[in-house]
Amino acid sequence: MFVGHLAAGFALKARVREAPLGPLLAGTAFLDFLFGVFVMIGLERVVVHDPPVFRNWELHIGYSHSLLVSVLYSVALGWLAGRVWRSTSVGVALGLAVFSHFVLDVVSHRADMPLVGLGMNHDVLLGTGLATHPLAFFLVELGWCLLAWRWYDGGNHRLLLMFLVLMAIWANNVFGFVPQPALSSSGQAAFTIFGFVIAGALLWWAARPTEERALRTSP
Repeated sequence: MFVGHLAAGFALKARVREAPLGPLLAGTAFLDFLFGVFVMIGLERVVVHDPPVFRNWELHIGYSHSLLVSVLYSVALGWLAGRVWRSTSVGVALGLAVFSHFVLDVVSHRADMPLVGLGMNHDVLLGTGLATHPLAFFLVELGWCLLAWRWYDGGNHRLLLMFLVLMAIWANNVFGFVPQPALSSSGQAAFTIFGFVIAGALLWWAARPTEERALRTSP
């Protein structure tokens, strides 16, 4: 998933209103930020053989995306957020934002999500393979985005439009309509980080009317 990861931040914000939206969105992408850095330094690897991306890629992501490290990152960042914002609920929300990435990747990926990771040989690999069925994959991600938008603020039509625009752009990765230039592992990693930063910033901007209204009405 891509936009669906960021949607998890809005779902959590709907449940824990005091949690800051920006850090929640960053938290949902944290594992992919690590993935990008780890690929660039040679610790992890991604190879995209042919479009569409999700049906034809090979991932080695045991240091950023395994169940074990996902739990560790989630607990560490959740604890840190709780200390910074002096709120247990905010800490839990930020920790869940980080862990949501692993959950959604298991829901969507082929069996390439390690249980332990950290370079372990013969690891158990998790994943439903939903992404190998492009139409079902796209509809599930779109449905999740719409559900998160509805929970967060179903009256914010600017946010709805932004979700739909991003999903329309993302559709090319899912279906492979237009061939994309081949990227090295480092290029793919940099593109992933760039994509999350831009998409997250656009969704954060689209949510500003809701956030500003909440500030005006808070006691």
